Amino acid sequence: MHGFLGQNGAGKSTTIRMLLTLIEPDSGEIVIFGRKLKSHRSEVLKKIGAVIERPDLYKYLSALENIRIFAAVSGVKVSEKQLMNQLEAVGLASRAKSKVRTYSQGMRQRLGLACALVHSPELIILDEPTNGLDPRA
Repeated sequence: MHGFLGQNGAGKSTTIRMLLTLIEPDSGEIVIFGRKLKSHRSEVLKKIGAVIERPDLYKYLSALENIRIFAAVSGVKVSEKQLMNQLEAVGLASRAKSKVRTYSQGMRQRLGLACALVHSPELIILDEPTNGLDPRA
């Protein structure tokens, strides 16, 4: 496990965005899993799960529908039972069919984590993963 620590504006989120190819570095190259990210983007990103600050979710869909979409985009075949197990792991199984727009920020954060983990990534990147979560969550 590794972490980035630093003051606001130190470049932590910028580095994470570069690792996820959301922005390009000004110079140099990024190598993950022994592969150059620029030339092996798809291969590398399939092995990564991420939540950046606040997860982007489909608010008018249910948690189950959201996680199903994330699984499909990740290219993994998972059963409804596996999806429900993922929601259970983050404490959302009882609200699996509720629209995300009815969720608190903490519930959305937990759903984002479930979506980031649905394809069993080798690397998990979390940028401020506890935003909106109470201590118990």
